[in-house]
Amino acid sequence: MLEVREVSLRLGDKQVLSDFSLVLRAGERACLFGPSGCGKTTLLRVAAGLLRPDGGAVIAPKGQRRSFVFQEDRLLPWQSALGNLTAVGIDREKAREALARVGLAGEEETMPEKLSGGMRRRVAIARALAFGGDMFFLDEPLRGLDAQTAARVLEAMREAMRGGSALVITHDMQEAAALCDTLIEVKGLPLRVQKRAAL
Repeated sequence: MLEVREVSLRLGDKQVLSDFSLVLRAGERACLFGPSGCGKTTLLRVAAGLLRPDGGAVIAPKGQRRSFVFQEDRLLPWQSALGNLTAVGIDREKAREALARVGLAGEEETMPEKLSGGMRRRVAIARALAFGGDMFFLDEPLRGLDAQTAARVLEAMREAMRGGSALVITHDMQEAAALCDTLIEVKGLPLRVQKRAAL
């Protein structure tokens, strides 16, 4: 369960959030769907506790384990693909299995600078899936992946997220339907919910 309660946030001269509220039930996977620049990523970061709002509150169960896929891959350049997973406490065998599930078997010792953009993206996804948790925050997770690779990664994501909750940002309705059970259409600024519907 996650509740964003009457949250407000101003960034520079822009009021991004104004008394914004949102509730995710335990086990619910919701997609934030809306135009670029309307505040979706900011809301996700506030909901995840990575950005402190000016007002309001974010309420989540104590000890909730959270996994993230950001818009940027955020890989450690001095660590191999495998090292980027083990660096966050994932054991080597589980890390190898996660990389294989996203099609990166044999690339465990490759450094990020030697990986293509799509491969780096899959390392970031594998890291989040192997870390696991009760709540997943995914910001355009399949960005830059071709259709065949995205389909494989989607299957790995669905399996890893089974039973957990998620807040997902995507501009792809097929991706939203594959990952989520709730669609939250938003627009802004400040961000507001336009429509909430089951997928």
